[in-house]
Amino acid sequence: MQDEKIEISASPNALIMSAKFAPGHFSHMLAFYRLFEASGFHAALYVRDAYQSFADDAPEYRCFTLNASEVRAPDILLIYNLSMTDMKYIRRFRRENPSMRVWFVYHEPWAGFRAWAAHLLRGRESLTESVKALGRYVFVQPVMRRTETVLLPSEEALSCYRVHCAGFHPQTRARMFPLVFTDEAQAPPNNESAEMRVAPPERKYFSFIATAIRNHGFDLFLDYVRYKAADPDALFRIDTRSDIRRALRDDVLQTLIREKRLLVCQGRPLSNAEINAAYASSACVWLFYRRSFQSGVLCKAMMFGAPVIASDTGSFREFVTDNNGVLLPVGAGNADIDRAYQTIKARQREMSGAARETWLRRFDYRAQLDAFQEIIRG
Repeated sequence: MQDEKIEISASPNALIMSAKFAPGHFSHMLAFYRLFEASGFHAALYVRDAYQSFADDAPEYRCFTLNASEVRAPDILLIYNLSMTDMKYIRRFRRENPSMRVWFVYHEPWAGFRAWAAHLLRGRESLTESVKALGRYVFVQPVMRRTETVLLPSEEALSCYRVHCAGFHPQTRARMFPLVFTDEAQAPPNNESAEMRVAPPERKYFSFIATAIRNHGFDLFLDYVRYKAADPDALFRIDTRSDIRRALRDDVLQTLIREKRLLVCQGRPLSNAEINAAYASSACVWLFYRRSFQSGVLCKAMMFGAPVIASDTGSFREFVTDNNGVLLPVGAGNADIDRAYQTIKARQREMSGAARETWLRRFDYRAQLDAFQEIIRG
């Protein structure tokens, strides 16, 4: 982290701010940093102290903590990962620079009270998840009233926003802009080929790499792991910051852990290197979610050439094809999941290449530079 002032320059300034810690979002923020720099801005990250270790691993990026009071108001403030303290910083910077534009990346727009109640009553989300979703809806309102541009990560999310949110914020421009990344898969210089990372020898796990919640189908993943327990060739891994010790107590899962057929890293924020190692070792990544407008897990799996098994719902239909993964209807059982996984294993090299190609075309920040600059121009 840096503590000096951001230098005044002829270039406009952009701050990418995250006042709430979410380790999986740091990679997205680096991509927006690159987009602003490539568009002629003097960019910097403005984040919580908890991101310290991530910033230390990326010393080429200017990064400031939220208590760095000398950071000046930018021309564009991009808010990533909604926090209850966002308004404090918006007010502070607006006092210094009344013409500052606020952008907000809205991952999961509100889908209306009817959908909220239906997800809760049908068991698609736990009570805790539903309360959090309602809380996010309440806290996002004052931020949105001061936002000039909201970025939605999929056409599904954009459509939902226009139906359920746009009427409350007529001053806000809504744009579809996918979740972008820099290339963390360590391609050789100037190598844009989809051949990179295709079916390396270590690619062997069916992986769950996400927050372990009902909405992400974590309970269904564990059911499938138990279903395959008798297959000695079935290898799984779970990488999550969630504390899942209670969920792993049963004898079948404990046996698989002892036999190293189920690798588990849980209960703490994972470093970016750990997250990337999980993707690089994955033959397939779990995205059989009960609901999603978009997922950084999808983008990063494809970055590393890992095909996905996803639910045929929400934004997954926009990005998952027969070449880079398998879509299954919500409610599909273990036998359906197993057939999908066997399909991926039989076509591993082909589907891994297609996944990587999808990432290069859709989620590499360089592929979205023209669209980003068009948003800047308004």
